[in-house]
This record gives sequence, structure tokens and C-alpha cells, in this order.
Amino acid sequence: MNIVKIIIITIFLLSNTIPSSAQSFFKGGIVAGFNGSQIDGDQVAGYHKFGLSAGLKVEFPLSSVLDMDIEFLFSQRGSRSSIIPGQFEDLQRIHLNYAELPIIIKWNDWWIESEAYYKVNIQAGFSAARLISSNSNLSPNAISGEFNNYDFSALVGVGFAFTKKWGIGLRFTRSLNTLYKQETNNQAKIKALLGYFITLRTEYTF
Repeated sequence: MNIVKIIIITIFLLSNTIPSSAQSFFKGGIVAGFNGSQIDGDQVAGYHKFGLSAGLKVEFPLSSVLDMDIEFLFSQRGSRSSIIPGQFEDLQRIHLNYAELPIIIKWNDWWIESEAYYKVNIQAGFSAARLISSNSNLSPNAISGEFNNYDFSALVGVGFAFTKKWGIGLRFTRSLNTLYKQETNNQAKIKALLGYFITLRTEYTF
């Protein structure tokens, strides 16, 4: 997968070329985890579609307790009728691959004096994503037209750091625009689609 190769190469180059003086102003990191996603309007319920969420982040301090994160992620989303084979007569699935750019404000708390890092954070922000590829196997005539190339989302989340370098994060993201809107004057069953997903991930800070 080309986008994953690009992320891995970029991680390697950044970790070896960022000067120590620049690292004192911001911190870089690697994130990897998975999305559990669903789509409102596809006549399928539940966060049954699992996909990869991985990439890079850069963290800038705004104050003693506030940080701004900018991330570049590969994100797999969509929907699926069931994760249990045979629960539905036919498997209904939408698979969407995105290159995602979240911008996040984090509020930090629980300062660990001995190692100079915060233990927990609360985060909120917005994300812009570009559709890389898509496929679906919905029933015939369910949709008519193409998925939107761009997705804009709002997100909230929490984070917990085990050490100064390792932590985990949990995030909820909701699309602000529709992923798909039917073409004018057609007989498609689905009129519009709106995405939601939950992300659980591991974070490593350089």
C-alpha cells in the first residue's frame, strides 16, 4: 500500500533529520491503532467496520497546559452489516480509505514531576480528509453517484500516558458533511450518508 510506505519513510527521515534545537520547541510522534466506524443513512447499524488508523503527529506547546497537535494519518473507515457471519442474509459493506489531517487542541493534567510529563489529556478539534479509494457491495440500486472526495469532521477524545514516550488515546469523530449525496432525479434507495467512527490507538513520542 503506497500511502503506508510513504508514512514509514517519512517517519524514518524525520526521526533522523530534526535538529535537537527544533525538538525543544515541538515534539514528533508515531500513532497506530484502529477505527470502529459506521455510516448513518446506509440502513446498517453498529460500529462493525474495523480499519487501520496510523501515521505521524507533531505537537506544539501553546501554554503550560495546552498543546496543539497536527497529524497526518492513513484512515480506513466505512460500514459493515455484521461482524458475525450469517447474522444477515447478505453482507453489506462500504470501505473507504482516507489521507487525514486532524488539527487538535489538548488540555493536559496530572503532572509527573520526576519525569516531566502530563499523565492525562482531553482533546478536541477538526479534521480534513481526502478520499484515496472506495468500494462497496451494497444491494443493487442502493446508491447512484460517487462518494465525496473530501470529508470534514469534528472530534473529541482523551489520552493517557504510561510513560513520557508511550501512551494511548480514545477518540470519537463525526463527519460534518455528507460522504455521499444522491444525484438529482434518480431512483437510488440511499439519499445521503454521514460518517462516524471511534479510534483506539497507541502513541509513541520521540
